Amino acid sequence: MTDLLLDTSVLIDHLRGYKPASDFFETVFNSGVPVIISSVSEMELYAGKSMENPAVEESTKNFLKLFKVLPVTVAIARQAGYLLRLHRNHGLTPIDAIIAATALDQNANLITRNIKHFRPVKGLIVFDIPTDYD
Repeated sequence: MTDLLLDTSVLIDHLRGYKPASDFFETVFNSGVPVIISSVSEMELYAGKSMENPAVEESTKNFLKLFKVLPVTVAIARQAGYLLRLHRNHGLTPIDAIIAATALDQNANLITRNIKHFRPVKGLIVFDIPTDYD
């Protein structure tokens, strides 16, 4: 079974209470599919202004316990640099490059709402969740 690596956008959507993201998490966790995140996603969450609220920080810490958090290794950093060099002009940012490189390193499918940033990366399988949050 292929792991799912979640982009920060999907984590944020769930933490903000968007039902499609929460439904996605419920389905994935009930399915038993391994779910992983990059340590840079954890960094991005902690950079949010809402983390100044101790209750938000505590609930975010508890949420993050559900995932295996992968560090940025030398191999991932080098792959990310290569991807950034190739795809910076297509909107790939340094953080997105690290997340893409992590997914490639783990042979994982990437789940994101920023599909256009990751589409040009060869060998990366990218999926979206619904973006219509009625």
